[in-house]
Amino acid sequence: MAKNAITAQTLPLDARSPAILQCYVGTEHFYKELASFSKFGGVVDDAHFHVVPSDWKVVITDVRGSTKAIEAGRYKDVNTVGAAAIACVQNVMGDIDLPFVFGGDGATFL
Repeated sequence: MAKNAITAQTLPLDARSPAILQCYVGTEHFYKELASFSKFGGVVDDAHFHVVPSDWKVVITDVRGSTKAIEAGRYKDVNTVGAAAIACVQNVMGDIDLPFVFGGDGATFL
């Protein structure tokens, strides 16, 4: 595990409260079991907070040299490679509906 990784054991005591730990959703169906919300303000509502399964990883993709490529007018190439990285991760994950954030020259998954 990475030196700065946050686990239930290293969270501040108040973050290990039973109310927070009860928000844990199982690994296999983590995203499917999350309740949805319709108002943007819900992103800061503690009721929507869930502990990420401890065996999960953050995946970040980045197109190397994208800034220079964009400056050279190759933004379509950068976007295409960034999108291809998303397709690769989704192919590895199979049938799991995996959300991501696309930044044009890469993406972030959890």
